[in-house]
Amino acid sequence: MIKKKIDKKTDEQLDLLPNSPKVKRKKKKPESKKSIVILFLITILFSLAFFLFGKAPSFLEDANIKEQKEVGNSSNSQGVVSEVAGLTKDLQGDYGFYVYSLASGKAYGLNSKKEFKSDLFEKLALMIACFKQEEKGNLDLKTVYILTDEEKKKDSGVIWAKPAGTHFTYLKLLKMIGQYSDSTAINVLKKRVGEKAIEETIEELGVKEIDLKEKTITPTEIGILFRKIYTNEALSEKSAKDFFTFLTETAFEKKIPRLLPKEVKVSHLESTEGNSFADAGIVFGENPFVIVILVDKAKKEQAEEVFPQIAKIIWEFENK
Repeated sequence: MIKKKIDKKTDEQLDLLPNSPKVKRKKKKPESKKSIVILFLITILFSLAFFLFGKAPSFLEDANIKEQKEVGNSSNSQGVVSEVAGLTKDLQGDYGFYVYSLASGKAYGLNSKKEFKSDLFEKLALMIACFKQEEKGNLDLKTVYILTDEEKKKDSGVIWAKPAGTHFTYLKLLKMIGQYSDSTAINVLKKRVGEKAIEETIEELGVKEIDLKEKTITPTEIGILFRKIYTNEALSEKSAKDFFTFLTETAFEKKIPRLLPKEVKVSHLESTEGNSFADAGIVFGENPFVIVILVDKAKKEQAEEVFPQIAKIIWEFENK
């Protein structure tokens, strides 16, 4: 069952030491005894107020420090970031990752707002758009598509090897995108759902740091999309269930899932384009979390070796 909402904690900044109003000094004038008494009483009141006010900030400051420790990145998560940075510092390429704990609401990462080249979002946006168009009544995912030779794409996937005339529902094509990153399925559904619907979906999702035309993404934005799907902010519960099912036990299990316990469910979408590699999704379990790992200008063998290690480091931290 997919969780509906996650409590969001806000790190409030307390105004601990407000500036006291400045009092302009005037030249002293002869004063009566009555004025002196009044001035004396006022001085006592100000002194008492200062004494009480001076104690309060100490208490509030302690409370604020405690709250920041509970809500902000802990020293332990910083240790994870440092460990991953050390693991990748001598490798070719720029590595980045983003993690969002669906249990605690805490997030951390490395180069998490850096732009990376990847076509991962193209596939992700298309899948979300198809589900959303069905929810709006604009598309029936049970519609049957008949394969043609003209629409076959041999870049990746398995549909291209099927004979022309083979039948697929749109829902089956979506599954082929999730399971095989199938280029033919992507080509067919992009035409059927339309660029306009995809652009509307991107706008509705509030994506700001992703450029579909330039194929640039950030770990944080991809992570936020997966979080919104999990919490049913982006898709209905039924659509989200199908979405995550299609991203489970795929043909690409050599990165995030590889070193994790076999019983752990991982729903993820992988992308390889030139020397850019990406893997993103959700690791389920008692302490589920969103994980996004990206790299630009990398060596394939290095990326395939280090992605599972990064995922294992994060999983062990989230489940200790």
